[in-house]
Parts: sequence; C-alpha cells; structure tokens
Amino acid sequence: MNWFKRITHACLSGALLFTLTGCGGSSAPAETAAPEPADTVVEDGAEGTYSILGMYMEDAIVMSDSLKGNYIELAADGTGKLYFGDDNQGPISSWSLENGAFTMKAGVSDFTGTMKDGILDLDLSDNMVLAFAKEGTDTSKLNIMTLEEYQNAKSSDAPEGAVDAGMAGDYTVYAVESEGVCVRIPEEDKSALGFVLNEDGTGSVRTGDESENLLWSAEGEKLILKEMDGTPIGIYEITVKDGIMKLVVPANESSAEVIEYLVTPDADVSSIKITG
Repeated sequence: MNWFKRITHACLSGALLFTLTGCGGSSAPAETAAPEPADTVVEDGAEGTYSILGMYMEDAIVMSDSLKGNYIELAADGTGKLYFGDDNQGPISSWSLENGAFTMKAGVSDFTGTMKDGILDLDLSDNMVLAFAKEGTDTSKLNIMTLEEYQNAKSSDAPEGAVDAGMAGDYTVYAVESEGVCVRIPEEDKSALGFVLNEDGTGSVRTGDESENLLWSAEGEKLILKEMDGTPIGIYEITVKDGIMKLVVPANESSAEVIEYLVTPDADVSSIKITG
C-alpha cells in the first residue's frame, strides 16, 4: 500500500535476480552463472564498489534496515558482482556506462540507470530507484534520511486542524455484514484486520502479521487515509463514530457489498446488530 512495501519489493526483486532463469520460474544456483565478456562501453574511472544509500522517496533518499549492506562491484572489464544479502548475490555478467547512461545485466535481469559524480541511480520496477555511492564519494549534499527520520518528517503532513482526537484509538475488527446478515468475528480471527489512529495524525493498519504506517485526518465522520509520503489512499469508504469504524467494500460483479465493523476496546457495540 505504501512506500514501505515498495522497499520490501525492491529487496525481493534482488532476491529473484539469481533464482529465476526464465518465464517458467525454474531455479538455478547463482554460482552456475558464469560472467560473460562485456561488449559495451565502459568509461574510465567508473569501476569500483558502490554501497547503497537508500531508496528515493520524493526529495529524500531513505535508508531502511532491509537495504543496509547492499552493494554493487563494477570491474574495469565490464563484469562485476551484485550483493543483496548473503542469500541473494551473484555475478554481473556485463555493465556499461556511456554519457551518464548506465546499463547492467545480472542473472536474467537487465537494469538501467544513471551515473554522475560517483552516484549510481539504479532503476527497478514500479518506479523504484535505489541510490548507490562509489567509495570515497562526497554525499554530504544529498538528503539522506533513516526510515524513522522520514516517518517523523512526514507525520507533519497531516492537515492542520483536521485530526479529530476523538477518533484516536486502537480499532480491531468486530463483525462483518453482507446482504443483510451481520456475523461477529471469532476471537481468534480478530488479528486479521486492525487500525491504530494516534492523536498526532499518524497511525498504522494491521493485516495479519503485517503492519504499515499511515497518516490520517477526518472530514466530519469520514476517515481520510494517506501514505507516509502524503499520497491519498483511495480504499473503500471509512467512517468513524463513537469508537466504531465502518469500512464499506462496494459490490462488484462477483460479490455483494461488504461492511466491516472495527471497534475500540471500550466502544458501545449495541448499535451493531448481529444477525448470524
């Protein structure tokens, strides 16, 4: 849903580099992929070790724990090594740099990017760009932030005066309604969905064992959710009143409308009519 998942996806992309051998998805150990001679342009001085700085998020480069330690080694002969963790590493069969345009082949994947003044920006899928810096490069002018610093900075993006402190709380799924039947969720299944709304406009959503940070505000009883970078999250219609969150999933061709009720621990749930 947000940038945090995209960082995770970036790491997974690295994990796939040396295990996928084609569209069929059959696996092959990294050590079987022998480097091939490069037949492309390699500019002098570009070779070296490039350590990761983080992922570009708006005007910042954000480093998370999941990205720490990743690096790229570029050899002068146009080969090299890509390291995305002990279990996700392998040879770069070819790379090239010409007039700032960078290309690279690792495993079965082809990458593009740019390189300037010792900074390598490597494009991944879904508009994800990772930044790497060559050893000895001055990075003091770059806006590099930790994950915590970025979250704290973005928490101020919640619209001023739009946070209703009365909505703050820890909401856990209580019941589900569809086609006139409202069923209470068994206690053992309540961890399937939950929201935390903090009074400062930050919060999180829990789905099973996963949790993602978000920003929230209110327009009357309507709950407005945003990603940590301020991007609106247009999922369903959500209203909150008296400790009861009502999340409406609209009907489509294959299913009827579904209403999920999430409640705080002290909410009066008598207004939720259980019918099944």
